[in-house]
Amino acid sequence: MFCALLGATTGTAVNSWSYFHVVSVVGLPSGVASLVVLIGGGLGMTGFPLAAWGCERVGRVPTVVTCGLLVTAGALFFYWGPPAHFALPALWLGVGFCWFTVAVNGAMVGGNAAATELFPTALRTTMIGWFTLINAIGALSAQTAIALLANPLGGLSNVVGYLAMLAAPSAIIFGLFIEETRGLSLEVAARELEARGQQ
Repeated sequence: MFCALLGATTGTAVNSWSYFHVVSVVGLPSGVASLVVLIGGGLGMTGFPLAAWGCERVGRVPTVVTCGLLVTAGALFFYWGPPAHFALPALWLGVGFCWFTVAVNGAMVGGNAAATELFPTALRTTMIGWFTLINAIGALSAQTAIALLANPLGGLSNVVGYLAMLAAPSAIIFGLFIEETRGLSLEVAARELEARGQQ
C-alpha cells in the first residue's frame, strides 16, 4: 500500500503538469507542446507491451523496480530541463516525456500483475478497492504539495521533480519486500492452496 501511495503521488505529479511545463516554464508555443504530448505519449504506449514482455521474461519485481527508477530519471530529465540555451528544447522535452511515459506505463503493468497474483481470490476485489482509494489519496497529496510548495521551492516544475523522486524509494521497497510471482499459478502465488490446507 505504501508503494502504491508513493507511485500514485509521483504518477499524478508527472502526468498532470507536462503541458504547463512546456508552455509556461520552457516557453514553447502551445502547438509544439501539443506535439510533444501527442508524439511522446503515443510512443509512451510502448511501455505496456514492453513491460508485459519484461514481466514474463525477467519477472514482475525486476520490471517494476526498473520502471520505477526510470520514472524518476525521465521525469527529472523532462521537468528539470532542458538546459538554458539548448538548441532543440522541443526534442529534449519530447524524449523526456516519452521516457517517463514508457516507464509509468511499464510500472503500472508490472505492479498490477504482481498485485493481482499476490492476493487470494477472495481478497482481490477488496484490494482493488483499497488501491483505488490509495491512488486517490496519492493524487490529492501530489496536487496539494505542488500548490503549497511551488513558490517556496522555486516553481512548479521543481516540485514535480522532487515528487518524481518518490518513485525511486517506492521501486526499491517493492524490490526488497514483494515476492516474485512469475511462472506461478494464481493459486500458488497467492498461497490459496496452503490456506485451504490449514482449514
